[in-house]
Amino acid sequence: MFSAIKGKVEPALLKANEFLASLGIVCLLCLTVLITANILMRYFLNAPISWADEYSTYLLLGIIFFGLAYALQDGAHIKIDFVTVMLPAGGQKVLLVAVHVVGAFFAILLVLGAYSRVHSFWEFNTQSMGEYEFPLYLPALVLILGCGMFLLVMVVRLVQSIADLLGTD
Repeated sequence: MFSAIKGKVEPALLKANEFLASLGIVCLLCLTVLITANILMRYFLNAPISWADEYSTYLLLGIIFFGLAYALQDGAHIKIDFVTVMLPAGGQKVLLVAVHVVGAFFAILLVLGAYSRVHSFWEFNTQSMGEYEFPLYLPALVLILGCGMFLLVMVVRLVQSIADLLGTD
């Protein structure tokens, strides 16, 4: 079972997360262009882009949630390990399993919260209050996708840490 995750699931998950991270980069570039254009329009032509703030928020959601799972998979999240390095190897493995259990629990909460938000936006047909009203469930879908991928990576990490603890491959 553990080798199936390592051989098939993990590479597919990595490719999916690389794609989402690429979308996050596109969001970052679009956000940079939008904010720069808004500043130039505001200060030089005294005509700011009316929808820039609203769309900047949506792009920021894309940056954060498209990159969330990739950062976990790449080991790029912040870690404080000054206590864990003092533990023996077995203690580090047990702690790693515990960390991934807690991480998976919070990832489940994130997915449920994101689903609740999107469902609420869908059910009540919530529209943006900007100049171009559109359904808010559309940008909120990014939350479900990002949190769902984060949960998948966390579960894979949990299974790997359990396999490492048990000494199986």
